[in-house]
Amino acid sequence: MDNKSILIIEPFYSGSHKQWVDSLRAEVFPEATLLSLPGKFWKWRMAAGAWKLAEIYLALEREFDIILCSDMLNLPLFVSLAKINNSRSKIILYMHENQLTYPWNETNKDILKRDRNYGFINIMSCILADSVLFNSSYHKNIFLEAINPFLKAFPDQVPIHTYEKIKSKSSVLSIGLTLQSLIYREARTNKVPHILWNHRWEHDKNPKLFFESLFQLQNEDVDFRLILLGQKYTQQDDIFSKALTILKEKIVHLGYVENYADYVNLLSLADLLPVTSFHDFFGVSVVEAIAAGCIPLLPQRLSYPEHLDPSKYPDLFYKNDKQFLSKLRKKLTYPTVNTYLREEMYKYDWSQLRTKYLEAIK
Repeated sequence: MDNKSILIIEPFYSGSHKQWVDSLRAEVFPEATLLSLPGKFWKWRMAAGAWKLAEIYLALEREFDIILCSDMLNLPLFVSLAKINNSRSKIILYMHENQLTYPWNETNKDILKRDRNYGFINIMSCILADSVLFNSSYHKNIFLEAINPFLKAFPDQVPIHTYEKIKSKSSVLSIGLTLQSLIYREARTNKVPHILWNHRWEHDKNPKLFFESLFQLQNEDVDFRLILLGQKYTQQDDIFSKALTILKEKIVHLGYVENYADYVNLLSLADLLPVTSFHDFFGVSVVEAIAAGCIPLLPQRLSYPEHLDPSKYPDLFYKNDKQFLSKLRKKLTYPTVNTYLREEMYKYDWSQLRTKYLEAIK
């Protein structure tokens, strides 16, 4: 890095954002300075977190060669309030997610379109940044495709060539993970297949398909056990409460675990990872579970075909709900062991991505 100074800004320092920042500093940029705010009140963080972060930045009384920030930062607001000298600092924006293509819950639609503001912040931040990095090709493509339709909703005076300007400085840089200890853990065997859920308890992970399929299999007397991980939120689909009642006797673990070692142990206890999400820009939890030895069953869309090639592993992908249930039934009836997939995830290990990060963030 030629001793270049790096400032990392994360307004939502929690979950996968925190995991990425912490491992990035540990594995690639140990001398980087971090400015962060607690990971809560996401709308307030995105709209105005830059206000507080600019105040903290000014108190440092120094400039940085590189400013690396996440999509949760209102970058134009931060640059203005922090009085950033653009010629001095190269600004790199890392897109974990975006607010143009995030799916709304059917029970909580943005009828008045008030939340267009957050997508607008994403676009303005991309315009201002010197380079924009996306965590997957899927994410990059759907964001770029959404720009022009999004901007057409505004009445007039929309600058032209916004799509072209953002596309010209956009590239893909996968999330770096610490996977070696997962990949090379000793394989386990369960007499009864253990199914894993290790995602957020939210609508975009499509828990309805996941649990209703398990209800059906339980009615067919197909035996399985269930490991339910992931963060719960104040508002969650009723299907979770229903599942905790109907599948009560199947559950061997319930709830989020703070300790990473405990999380890894639970991943390693599982056999199958049926993924039903209709939204995922990358899928850290999926990659971790596969690396730990789970056999995945993935929708043939979103970012998942970047993790595993559907033409190479057709049995691990499904194209519709009916096929999902059929393939899940088969995998539970004739369980297999993940002896060949784990090392496919090695491409996301920091040992493989460190050089790419050094090239992209310079």
